Amino acid sequence: MPPRALSISESSLVFVALRNRRGEYESTSAGVISLPPGLIQASFDQPNIKDEVRFQEYLQQLADQAGVRRMGRLSVSLPAGSARTFVVALDSVPSSKAEMAQLVDWKIERASGYQLDELRISRYPLSDQMGSPHWLIGVVHQTVLTQFEAIFEKIGWQAGLITPRSIGELSWLRREYSGGDQLLISVNPRGFELIVVRRGEPILVRDVECTPGEVENEFYRLMVY
Repeated sequence: MPPRALSISESSLVFVALRNRRGEYESTSAGVISLPPGLIQASFDQPNIKDEVRFQEYLQQLADQAGVRRMGRLSVSLPAGSARTFVVALDSVPSSKAEMAQLVDWKIERASGYQLDELRISRYPLSDQMGSPHWLIGVVHQTVLTQFEAIFEKIGWQAGLITPRSIGELSWLRREYSGGDQLLISVNPRGFELIVVRRGEPILVRDVECTPGEVENEFYRLMVY
């Protein structure tokens, strides 16, 4: 994995660079920049950046704050609402790998609401649960991804991994797994994202859109139903 990471939200940019020392990670540089309202407007199928020139300026300010002259390879997590993550499960084991691939693709289209050729898809195989194959799926619409990739290319940043924010959060949960079930709620301006982990693997990922005042009620409904 790249040693540097950038987290993009509608309100800020966060950068961190890490190094591995005997299995433990420590920060070598970091930076946080607040963004003006409206510069980033998260959307799953529309361009997110409303002023690309200003966004590039904020990226450069972030690099200057972190003291990074040459960015090199970089992982990027997108704002909540700009990408989607979900768990795909099959009811039974298909008779062939080709059939399995077709079923997974069909479920991705059903869950995302878009054709496969419109999406950039990451597939992470999970352990079978009660004989049922499972995958963790991350999807980004090509319209969103193309804009971010073009900007990074203009400023010479090598963004080799661009993913939903929840993929990074799941990696953190799995790294800190201590044997019990885990629940993570990430609140954002559009609502919240919920991740449930059992035996070190995600079993539920939900992105809920609601007003800040509805978060508690929506969380309750999700956990009950």
